[in-house]
Amino acid sequence: MHIIKKVGFIKQSIQGHSNENLMSRLQSLEVIVLLCYELFT
Repeated sequence: MHIIKKVGFIKQSIQGHSNENLMSRLQSLEVIVLLCYELFT
């Protein structure tokens, strides 16, 4: 639950900058976070 909140916070801060490069980085970061979450659960 803590990780999901962190991802949401990162999303909000990156949406503040309207940069497509940051958005694509966020999507790959999100995939990595979800994979780590799967491994540790």
